[in-house]
Amino acid sequence: MIVVISNNFSSILFKLIQFWMIINLLNPLLAGYAWTKNRLNIEESQVEVVPEFDESALKEIHAIVGQTIVLPCTVRNLGDKVVSWIRKKDLHILTSGPISFTADNRFEALYSNVDFWGLRIRGVKLSDMGQYECQVNTDPKINFAMNLSVSGMRDAVDINTKYAYVASIKGPKEVYVRVGSPVTFTCEIVSQTGAHDMFFPKPRVKWLYESKEITHELDRGGISVDTDYRDRKVTSRLRVAVVTTKDGGLYACTQAATLGDSVRLIVVEAEHSEAMQRDFPVAAGNTASTPSGTVVISILLCFLVLFNILLLSEDKS
Repeated sequence: MIVVISNNFSSILFKLIQFWMIINLLNPLLAGYAWTKNRLNIEESQVEVVPEFDESALKEIHAIVGQTIVLPCTVRNLGDKVVSWIRKKDLHILTSGPISFTADNRFEALYSNVDFWGLRIRGVKLSDMGQYECQVNTDPKINFAMNLSVSGMRDAVDINTKYAYVASIKGPKEVYVRVGSPVTFTCEIVSQTGAHDMFFPKPRVKWLYESKEITHELDRGGISVDTDYRDRKVTSRLRVAVVTTKDGGLYACTQAATLGDSVRLIVVEAEHSEAMQRDFPVAAGNTASTPSGTVVISILLCFLVLFNILLLSEDKS
């Protein structure tokens, strides 16, 4: 009797092993489309993404002596590459990544987590004019060139014209701000004809949005203007407490008999649906669970076959 049971057990075990091998061989076929699609997703994720410049950025920058400016450079898909700034007239590397490579501390890299890599120049001089390149160390290298022109205070405006004053908004001509963040624009207005007059005039400073004056009565809350008259200079600050997508556009600062200045606000969304779909693809998430379901079904089939074999062996005995 013991010999018969042992032979039956060995036979059952052998059949189970055969069945399990067949299931493992058929497993890729049972997974089918999901297995193929997962492999394609892996291959696509391994494709190298090439860095590229935002070609819509300004290529002609004008500054007045003494201003602090930022040369804009936006690089998408930077990855592990490094952005450098080159001064073309002497091929001097000014910055590489966040590190400065010049003894002139007026130059520094200005970067953010929205792919923006600008070159800040404090206290612009006439000698700073010329061409600058934003460069990425790909193979071959790619670059984005722009030209900086600089003028003296008296060269910036013709004193024989109707303009007796000149306005200057500090900072770059394009400002990138995330939705929900605050932003402040500072405008300085100086006299071009009567800098030594005892009584410096105090006309009202006007801030314009897309050529329309910003007023407290007409505009939404959260916007304030603070103007200070001192040291023969007018300093006006426009503050937006919480930036929305509707705030993007051209802002200008001016007053009577003044050559105004402007700055463009570019509002950046906190999250993009395209990026979410790229980083967390729905199809890949669904197919990932398919092989697990196949394994569970295979195990259940094995138990059912084992149960039937045991029933048949009992009937024969």
